Amino acid sequence: MKTLFRHIRAKQLSLHISVAERDAATTAVKYGYVCAAVYPAFSVLTQAMRCRAFEVAVVPSFHGIQTKIQGTADVKIRVVFLITALIRALMAYMKLMKSAKINSDTQNQNRKGGAENERQQPSN
Repeated sequence: MKTLFRHIRAKQLSLHISVAERDAATTAVKYGYVCAAVYPAFSVLTQAMRCRAFEVAVVPSFHGIQTKIQGTADVKIRVVFLITALIRALMAYMKLMKSAKINSDTQNQNRKGGAENERQQPSN
């Protein structure tokens, strides 16, 4: 993912959130939660990819009833990097599945062998 984000180029990113609830106290608490999540996430996102201009604003709306979210993004990525990232992810997934199957087969053989040994009785 990190290499994929390095190849994304953003001319502009903007996010505007107006936090609103029926009660002012609930609005204030929700506003705090949203700020605690949005600002660090947006910071990590803009540092991980090349971004010329970005804008993020979270404001409480004590007169509103419903939270509103508006955002725009003007991003570019070369298809070659997207396909390469997809192939890498697919290969990692296949390797993980192969490893899981080998472990599963080994455990099944150990269990099967133990069950057969328990059924066999020594002959006199």
